[in-house]
Amino acid sequence: MGSKSRKHFDDSAEDIDNLVGLHDAMVALSEADGEQVDEGLEVLFRSSVVLMVSHWEAYVEDIVAEAVEHLVKHVPEPQKLPKKIRQIVSKEIQQSHNELEMWQLAQDGWRTYLKTRLTKHQEDRNRNFNTPKAAATGEFISSVLGLADVTSKWSWVGVTSDEAKKRLDELVKVRGQIAHRGRVTQQLNKRFVEDHLALLRRLVSKTGGPINAHLKKVTGSGLF
Repeated sequence: MGSKSRKHFDDSAEDIDNLVGLHDAMVALSEADGEQVDEGLEVLFRSSVVLMVSHWEAYVEDIVAEAVEHLVKHVPEPQKLPKKIRQIVSKEIQQSHNELEMWQLAQDGWRTYLKTRLTKHQEDRNRNFNTPKAAATGEFISSVLGLADVTSKWSWVGVTSDEAKKRLDELVKVRGQIAHRGRVTQQLNKRFVEDHLALLRRLVSKTGGPINAHLKKVTGSGLF
């Protein structure tokens, strides 16, 4: 059993499977009628790339939000929060130049503060078009949850974390080309889409697992 965020990603990823299936069906129909396969069908692969990256970005934001809610609910007092979170929040307050901001943490105010700063971090990410890339993803999770760089855990048999991060960044780059120009510098095909969807499914698992373990360590219970 996985997190709610994982389930939502898996459900959303079916959109990609359906687009690939639609492409196969239209190719088969053209071949059955003895017609040339329409090159315009590549639009289904471009759509798949855009959706994949959007689903990945949504997952990252969803799992972090879910984790923050878990911390707020299960941590009895702010002193029990991860040291890194306390250090970051302390630094943010010092840099705010607002003498009254520290009072937002009084009593149970720290719970609201954690939720509010999550929203701010999400807004900051949305200003940067390349937010779903590996480095930004790791930094976002670390700054909000106080977890060490989760991207170091992105490895499995035959794939190192550096290779996984590079492949993710390349996928995000292709998404950027589609969004800005509608065309890409490389040919998109069924294998490209299926390979990168498989990559994202791996990354979702390799991201959710460490976050869940982190929450268990801090609160005694995890998301799943």
